[in-house]
Amino acid sequence: MLPFLPLVVCFLQTIYELDEIVVTATRYPARLTDIAVATVVIDREDFEYLQPQVVGDVLHMYSGIEIKDYGVPGAVSSIFIRGVPSSGTLVLLDGQPLNAVTTGMADLGVVNVNLVERIEIVKGPTSSIYGANTLGGVVNIITSQYHRVPSIRFGTTVATADMTVPGQSRELFVSVGVPIGKMSATMSGTYSSADGTRSNSDLTRYDAHGTTLYQGERFDFSFSGTYDNKEHGVPGPFPLEGSYIPQYGDSTAVSIFDREHDIVMLGSTSVQWHPSEDLIWSNTFMLSQKELEYMTTYEGFANNEPVTEHYDYLIHSFGWNAMLHHDFQRGTIATGVDLHYDSLTAEKRSLETGDLDWYAGTYSLGGWSEAKIDLPRHVKISASLRIDEHSRYGLFISPGCGIISMIRSNVIVKGSVGKTYRSPSFNDLYWPGAGNPDLLPEHGWIYEVRMESEPLRGLYAGVSGYLRDIYDRIAWLPGDDRLWQPQNVNRLIVRGVDMDLKYQPRQTVEMGVEATYLNALQQNDELIYDGYDWSTDTGSIIIEEVERKAAFIPDLNISGYITLNVQPGLILSVNGIFSTERLNYYTNYDQYPWIEMDTKTLESYFVMNVAVSKRFGALTLHLGVKNIFDEQYATQFGNIIDDLDYPMPGRTFFGKITVP
Repeated sequence: MLPFLPLVVCFLQTIYELDEIVVTATRYPARLTDIAVATVVIDREDFEYLQPQVVGDVLHMYSGIEIKDYGVPGAVSSIFIRGVPSSGTLVLLDGQPLNAVTTGMADLGVVNVNLVERIEIVKGPTSSIYGANTLGGVVNIITSQYHRVPSIRFGTTVATADMTVPGQSRELFVSVGVPIGKMSATMSGTYSSADGTRSNSDLTRYDAHGTTLYQGERFDFSFSGTYDNKEHGVPGPFPLEGSYIPQYGDSTAVSIFDREHDIVMLGSTSVQWHPSEDLIWSNTFMLSQKELEYMTTYEGFANNEPVTEHYDYLIHSFGWNAMLHHDFQRGTIATGVDLHYDSLTAEKRSLETGDLDWYAGTYSLGGWSEAKIDLPRHVKISASLRIDEHSRYGLFISPGCGIISMIRSNVIVKGSVGKTYRSPSFNDLYWPGAGNPDLLPEHGWIYEVRMESEPLRGLYAGVSGYLRDIYDRIAWLPGDDRLWQPQNVNRLIVRGVDMDLKYQPRQTVEMGVEATYLNALQQNDELIYDGYDWSTDTGSIIIEEVERKAAFIPDLNISGYITLNVQPGLILSVNGIFSTERLNYYTNYDQYPWIEMDTKTLESYFVMNVAVSKRFGALTLHLGVKNIFDEQYATQFGNIIDDLDYPMPGRTFFGKITVP
């Protein structure tokens, strides 16, 4: 019954919380009620009850969103939105893209959760505004805030999964904000380290972040800079007990030697000129440098001798965008242009397998425009169009449109449709000896109908129904020359329903439930026969299109929370997540030359967290338990069907002191 609450309970109240101003969905300030695509706004006070250790702890509490995590400190944490993999979701930090050009994925671990002031999530079609890599949507993590009085924030956290070994992970965070006339400056720094709960799962990390904001009568200026440096072990999946353990692993790790070192530097400058209240002209310049060093040791094919390989990746990116936004009596019109350039320099060094160097670079130029018009009878329509020219695959056109109708004073119905796409990654295009420079973008159409309502004061309910149909998905298959390379061959179809329900009956009690149901199918080309006759140097392959339940995507996710202000200065919060099982498929060569697919399952899980906060003057003490029932689960599959995947942390106790 809950998903249909907006339909069956309609009292004549005014929608007040939906009138919030957001920027991500349109790239200019707009009211939430004026945005046709599903958009979520998360302010700091909305997630402090979670006592999150990473950004993923916040995001996975919301419908349509799933976080994939390798379960060890420092490892990549990525986001799925409504069944679309992380390479199809554009993640921004203060408007600057975080997605790696090598894989297309964004690592949420780059963002320190202590810095986050606000998160805006767009779960509908956005390529007509942003261009590439928005099959899933857009996540904008915002750190900037304007300080009108001096402020200081301090936090220190200690956590452990083993009470006999206190302090397995440690973090120290400091942030200072200072107003200087019409300017505001903020500087933050964090140091964290962790011993890990498995072999080779330690982490050392430090980061710094600074922002400067200026607000004038006609001009606004902002600067943001981020530096993140982390070194960590890469233990790999958990080996199956009694099965083959690699020569350079142990009973808890595939590798006890593999290491990774990442350095990320981001900088952006934005200038806005608003000659009048209804006209804004903005320019933004963005630079980034990302370095990755990875060293791996594994058992060689000859005489079981060790093989050591050292990889170095250096990525430079430059971006510039300009936008003109004009409000008029019956609507809004905005138009903009984007220029983006990426380069990759990579090398592999190995005495055993040889050295290798490669370089790649691409640029793209895009122009877009959006118009919104208010019609009679509380109806609003919008239309947008973007044209991108990419140096590798050429022209791509992304249209989009939406409609909003306030059918009652407390009920809003929204509909949207748009074409969206994802660019091939550098690994797909340029991997030495195997990349395919002729790849086209993955692309598809997204349709959604959404209803939002506040039927009672303090109660918000929303429900969305949507369809995502994505073509030309990239997969690695053998070509006519029998060499494996990426090709545009697969299709993903996702039908889903999201439900959001939040209720605050009084100031001291707040609760919420969010749920997602997905029916996801993949239509993949699969290799079913690979025969080869060495005597005649001839062979044949057979590839068939096979429809299966989509890999990695659970049918149902439910999250919920309740927060109680027990007494002034004392807050108790409980939250939990339930997720059903998910599947993956592994190639089986037992009947070679015939090839089959085996299915592996990650079982369903339920994780509950409890936290209590008590204020003592300027200090606040937080105590809690993550995964209180010590659920054994994983969100990422392993490399082979016989390993135990990437286990998530068990029951973990934490203590935290914050000021203010």
